[in-house]
Amino acid sequence: MRNLLKKILPGLTVLTIFNTGCSAIEEITDSIRNDTEIDFFDLEEQAEISIVYAEAAHHPELAEFLADYYGIDEENCRKTRYYYNYYDLNRDGQDEVIAVVLSEELTDAGGNPVLILSQQAEKFSVLESFDWVHTPVYLRQNMTNGWCDLILNIYGKGLESGYRLYAHSADGGYQDGESVLYDDLPRDLPIVQILSNNLIDDYDRGDYLTLIPGEDS
Repeated sequence: MRNLLKKILPGLTVLTIFNTGCSAIEEITDSIRNDTEIDFFDLEEQAEISIVYAEAAHHPELAEFLADYYGIDEENCRKTRYYYNYYDLNRDGQDEVIAVVLSEELTDAGGNPVLILSQQAEKFSVLESFDWVHTPVYLRQNMTNGWCDLILNIYGKGLESGYRLYAHSADGGYQDGESVLYDDLPRDLPIVQILSNNLIDDYDRGDYLTLIPGEDS
């Protein structure tokens, strides 16, 4: 940013002097300073966000587990949507599964339920259960007690809005550890953004998975 400004500003200064004179330059500079809350010379580059979309393939074992866990009957399974991603949250070489479920019974103004699961063969176990989450989910590239930090967008149901950063506790889970609420998404470290699909656009296009696939799937 500084190098770019060094290249642009000399030419801009000469042109401005030619057209307006030195006094006009001072007025422009003062205007920029007065109208800008921060000094653009001191802007720090924000850390990178890597965008990851949900898996596209139906996962029968996961779908069955989600249906059993949330007590969704067969009829509603045919219209209950789900999304999932794999990510090795504790860097042990084994991916966890992060899954979100969307249904009339489970979805409300606070968001949708999300599970963090471990998987051994075809069996799942729940590591963490969030009642309300607005996707996407952000994985901050920092480890706390051996687990990647988690950031969720929080709003609705009378909750204080913002981005809550969850740090894993030494002998518990994310919700047992420390959490901090930010007004904006903290960008001090690289972030992997998962479950990045636009849920409304997907629904309009019919581009989504259901716990029990339709006949034309």
